[in-house]
Amino acid sequence: MSAGKIWFYPYKQSTNLYTAQMQKAIISAGYELCRESFTKVLFKCDVFHYNWYETVLDTGLKGRLEFCKRLFRLNMLKALGKKVIFTLHNKTAHIHSHRSRGHEILAEWFMKHADRIIIHCTESIAFIDSVHPDISRDRIQYVPHPNYISAYTGTKEYTHYIKKPDEILLLFVGSVIPHKNLDVIIRTAENFKDNSRIHFLICGRGKPDYCNELNSMIHSSNITSDFRFIDDDEIPSLMAIADAVLLPYSTVSELNSGASYLAFSFGKTVIGTWTGTTRDIDSSLVYCYDDTDDKKEHISRLTEAVTRFCGDFVKGEAQAKGAALLELMKTKYSVEETGKALKKAYTFI
Repeated sequence: MSAGKIWFYPYKQSTNLYTAQMQKAIISAGYELCRESFTKVLFKCDVFHYNWYETVLDTGLKGRLEFCKRLFRLNMLKALGKKVIFTLHNKTAHIHSHRSRGHEILAEWFMKHADRIIIHCTESIAFIDSVHPDISRDRIQYVPHPNYISAYTGTKEYTHYIKKPDEILLLFVGSVIPHKNLDVIIRTAENFKDNSRIHFLICGRGKPDYCNELNSMIHSSNITSDFRFIDDDEIPSLMAIADAVLLPYSTVSELNSGASYLAFSFGKTVIGTWTGTTRDIDSSLVYCYDDTDDKKEHISRLTEAVTRFCGDFVKGEAQAKGAALLELMKTKYSVEETGKALKKAYTFI
C-alpha cells in the first residue's frame, strides 16, 4: 500500500524550520500533506507521521489529561488500520529531571506499535537494538535530515556583536539548556583570553535563572552572550559572521543535532562532541571528540579542538572543510533526497 495523504505532526508551522523542511520533502515526493487538526483528518489520511509526540509532562492534571488524549488517539489509529510513523530524534527527553512517566509510556508505545521508525542517523540503530533488540530492521527506515539551505531567507542584520577584522568568531546558537554544556564553552573561552583574535559568541533563549547563572560565570572579555530568541530573519546574517559552530553537547540524550545541519548548510564546520549526526559525516571535516562527564576533561578536550580548528583556519583548511560540508548538504541531504527516502517509509506491502 502506498500512502496518498500524509498527516505530519506538528502539522502547524512553528519556529522550528525542521518541520517546514520535512513538509517540503513530503510534497516533493508527490504526497498530499494534510494541514488540519487530527479530528478533521482522521478519516482523510492514510499515514500519521509523528515527531516529538511522546514529549508530555504529566506532573499536573493538565499534563496527565494530555497524555491520556495522546495515548487514546494512537490506539484509535491502530484500531482503524491507519499507518503510524514515528521519528526517533533522541534517546530520551533532554530535560531529564522533568521527563515524565507519560513520556516513557508514549516512547515505548511507538517502539512497539509504530509501523515505521524513521531515523536520521545510523547510530540510532544501535540505540534501538539496546532498548528493543526484538525490533525488525524492516520497521526502521533511514531518512536523511533535510538541510537548511535557502530555508532562512531573512535579511535582518545581526547587530548584537560586531565582528572585528581578522577575528575568529566561534558561535553557539540554539536553545540554552543544560545538556548543551554552555558552562564548558565559557570555561574554555577563559583558556583563550590572552588571544585577542579569538572570540566566543553564545546566542539563544533559555530560562532566566539559568541564563543569569551562565552570565555570572563570564569573567573574560573574549566571550559575549546574547540570551534571547534569535529571530529566523537574523540567522543568515549571524551565520555569515561565524567561522565555526560550537556544539559540546552531552550525548546522554542526544542522537541528532539540528544545529550541526544548520552550520553545514551555511558552509561552517562544527567543534564539539561526537553525536549521531557528526558520526555520519566525514570525520576529517569536523572537529569532534568523545563526550565525558568530567567537566575539567571536557574543557580540556574542547580547548584542544578549538586550538586545532584555529590552526587550520589560519591555513585556510577549516574554510575548505566548511565548503565541503556545504556540498555534502546539497547532494546527500537535500529536500529531494529526504523525500525519496520518505517515499520508501510511506510504502507498505
